[in-house]
Amino acid sequence: MKSNSSNNLKFRYENHPSPDARAFYKHIHNEYELLYFMQGDADYIIGSFTYHLKRHDMLLIKPATYHYLKLRSAAQYERIVIHFPPEALEGNLRDEAAQLKDIYQIHKDSYIYNIFQSMIHLHKIYSNEDFTIFTKNALHMILTELKYYKHESVKKPEPFHPVFKNIMEYIDEHICEKLSIDILSSQFFVSPSWIVHAFNKYLGISAMQYVNNKKILYCQELIRTGVTPTKAAEMCAFNNYSTFYRQYKRFIGTAPKTDKNP
Repeated sequence: MKSNSSNNLKFRYENHPSPDARAFYKHIHNEYELLYFMQGDADYIIGSFTYHLKRHDMLLIKPATYHYLKLRSAAQYERIVIHFPPEALEGNLRDEAAQLKDIYQIHKDSYIYNIFQSMIHLHKIYSNEDFTIFTKNALHMILTELKYYKHESVKKPEPFHPVFKNIMEYIDEHICEKLSIDILSSQFFVSPSWIVHAFNKYLGISAMQYVNNKKILYCQELIRTGVTPTKAAEMCAFNNYSTFYRQYKRFIGTAPKTDKNP
């Protein structure tokens, strides 16, 4: 694996001859993740959809969206991954990127395909500084090109159970309110055990862990805009600050105050 990173952009090229499913964990973060699938045998779960990957598929995972790779076999797995925050995008592209699809099939005669081939070659010879500059420019070109991609290049996903999809949307829309399995059960007329089973089946995570992680990410964004950690915890309906502090530090890896902009 080769990686390059700056303060707001991270690039990785990975080639796993015999991939181990334990190396690809389920995760969620406040950055975009662009993944170019070069070869392998896998599905990818983004939010409430499952995508069956084919060579040269490109995924664009939005911030605060739960996602993970699900290997179908131990076939060789090769990919490019770029992480970047929304503020790395300039002008109208920041808003336009949020409207792009989750997945695109990149054709070999396309401009985007050639950009990825250049990345594979140049990351071996450029300095970290030069390659970061190249990657940032390439990223803007890729996202701009996607705005004009033909509709047939956009793949259709396999959706989760419609009730579960609605539950996930409800959590997003009510992230600042008190949420529990009982509340979700009452709202959607399903049993608490159904909700517990659905989260384990579709996401491999408990319902309340999912809810708390989403709340923590929203708090992180509030703190970045200048909201105090105490106020952010209150806005997201945490029962007490000490609980919020422990969960934030465990999930984000730093204390809440360290994310506040100077």
